[in-house]
Parts: sequence; structure tokens; C-alpha cells
Amino acid sequence: MNERDKQRIRALFPHASDEFLSLNLGFGLRAKKPEPDTRAPLVSEASGKTKVHEIPSVCIVMYRVRLLDTDNAYASTKPLIDCLCALGFITDDSPSDINLEVRQEKVAHMNEQRTTLKIVYP
Repeated sequence: MNERDKQRIRALFPHASDEFLSLNLGFGLRAKKPEPDTRAPLVSEASGKTKVHEIPSVCIVMYRVRLLDTDNAYASTKPLIDCLCALGFITDDSPSDINLEVRQEKVAHMNEQRTTLKIVYP
């Protein structure tokens, strides 16, 4: 090992003991590149994400005094859907993993506003 490598190790580990340096100087500073695995796989790789034929249906009904636009209604349910994913009630919020239906119904008074959620598993 040359003097330049010793200085680089000392720069990386300025408070290293002499024993540490003597043990590590012979290995160099670069990590060895892993060799590619040449063994043949036992099973062929899947060609993509495994599709589940039956997916859960999530129906959210919002009872509101003022109804939202359709795109705002779906956007307002995002935190609720994320919470269902985090709690494990649904696997993912992508369209391929759930059937999502968001509906709105008009109510007369603010004290009647609420949101109901129904999950139907196949």
C-alpha cells in the first residue's frame, strides 16, 4: 500500500488507533465489486404484477349541504383511502386494486352532514 492510500485512510478516520490502521491498510479503499450470480434460477421470473381477479369495492357516500364537483369529491377522499391502506383494510389505492365509488347526497342542515364508508370484500 502506498503512502497516498495511508493518508486517505487517515483523513477518513483521523482518530483511528494504530491497530485499526494496521488491520485496514492492506484492504485498500475500494470495495470489491460483487460477482454476478451465474446460477440458473429454479423458477422462471413472473412477467409482471400478479393480478387478483376479485378486488374489494369501496363505496363512500358524503352527505353535504353544498355538494362538491366530482373531481373534488374524489380528491377529498384521498386521506381516507390512504388510511385504509395504512390500516390494512385494502392492499393499495390504485384502480387495479379497488373499485372506488364516491357519491354525494344533499342534506338540509349542517348537523346532518356526515360521511359513510362501506367496504365489500369478494
